[in-house]
Formats: sequence, structure tokens, C-alpha cells
Amino acid sequence: SFKKSILKIREKELSLLKTAALLNACASFLSNCTSLLISLASFCVFVLIDEHNVMTSETAFVAIAFFNVMRGPLQYFPTVVDSYIQFFVSAKRINKFMNADELDSTSVSHDMSRNEPLTIEGGTFSWGCDKDDKHILHNITLKIQPGQLVAVVGPVGAG
Repeated sequence: SFKKSILKIREKELSLLKTAALLNACASFLSNCTSLLISLASFCVFVLIDEHNVMTSETAFVAIAFFNVMRGPLQYFPTVVDSYIQFFVSAKRINKFMNADELDSTSVSHDMSRNEPLTIEGGTFSWGCDKDDKHILHNITLKIQPGQLVAVVGPVGAG
């Protein structure tokens, strides 16, 4: 039934959302610890790379000041990468949509005498391009009045 298929999809979506939340928490933790880990690694490498390198207070304070300057950009780097990926996913989808074939003129009618700029009567919808795909929505009727705002929104990658 339709309810079962929606619940199955929702269950899969919740699983993916939990995984995404866990990965986001890990990324947030790492971005907050990055400056500390880089400082620690740099000091260790400095001391271990050559036996003549001695960590003086002067060297340590200059390095700490430098790492403090770099802390902001290092913390926001994961956010920048995530936004960059979302941009390319969205751009790819928009490009695919804009380059898609036009509608089959036999499946859509245009009646300019009607008052509604957009009307769907008895529409049947499915996901996928194959003729074998199961129709998910049946007998959908939708009338949008002039000036009426209609939006379908969701996060990138949600479907």
C-alpha cells in the first residue's frame, strides 16, 4: 500500500539522517580540535625531527600565536567544503533539469480561457523515467490561482 511504501522510505530517510547527524558531530568535533591537534603535532615534529631543535618559550609563543591566527579559518573549513559540495549537487540538478527534453505535447493541454494559470486534474505521478515504474500518486487535482505562491522545499539531497 501507499502508506507502507511511505513508511519504508521514511525509515530509510531517518537512518540516513542519523548517519548524517553522527558524521556532522564528528566533523564538528574535529574542526574544534584541529588547532590543538595541529599545534601538538607541530611541536612534536619540531622537537623530534632534529636533536638540536629545542623548544624555547620564544619559539613556543610565536607558534601558538600563529596557530591562534589560523584557528578561525581551520574551524570553518569543513563548513566551506560542505557548502561547496551542496553547490555542485544543486548546480548539477539544475543543469540536468534545464537540459531535459521538453514535455510531450500530447500529454499536456493548454486552455487559455481558464482562469487558473496552472491546473492539474486527475494527475498520476511516479518517480523514475521507465514506463514500468509504479505510479505512486493517483487522481491528483490541483488549481493554482493567479498570484498564489506555491513552493516545494527541502534540503539538498532529500529527494
